[in-house]
Amino acid sequence: MSGSVARQLGFDTTEVYSARIKIADASRIEVPVVAPIRIDFANRSCTTDAYVLGDAPLIGVVPIEAMDCIIEPRHRRLVVNPAHPDRAELPRTLPAATHNFPFQHPRHSRPPGC
Repeated sequence: MSGSVARQLGFDTTEVYSARIKIADASRIEVPVVAPIRIDFANRSCTTDAYVLGDAPLIGVVPIEAMDCIIEPRHRRLVVNPAHPDRAELPRTLPAATHNFPFQHPRHSRPPGC
C-alpha cells in the first residue's frame, strides 16, 4: 500500500518493523510493514502483511493464490477462479513467499537429542 493509504487507515509508518523485499526489477529494498490487513474480494478474503511502498496499492501473488483468484489477461482484471466459483480452494503447495507465517521445519521441531 502507499504511504498515504497507510496514514488514511491510521497506521504510523514510523512505528513498525521493516522487511527487505524483492521488487519487479529484481532489486531488493527495505520497506515498512505496517500490520496484517484483511483483503476482501468478491466472495473471498485473506489476511496478509501490508508493505508500504510506491504510490498505488498493489496485491501480490500470495493473497491472489490464497483467495483462489486469477488474473484475466484479456481484460486485465482480477477474478474469482471460475473452476471454483463458490469457495476458494488452496493449491496443493503454497508459494515460497508464505514465509510470513511461523514455520518450523519438521527436522528442527524436535528437542535436541531426540
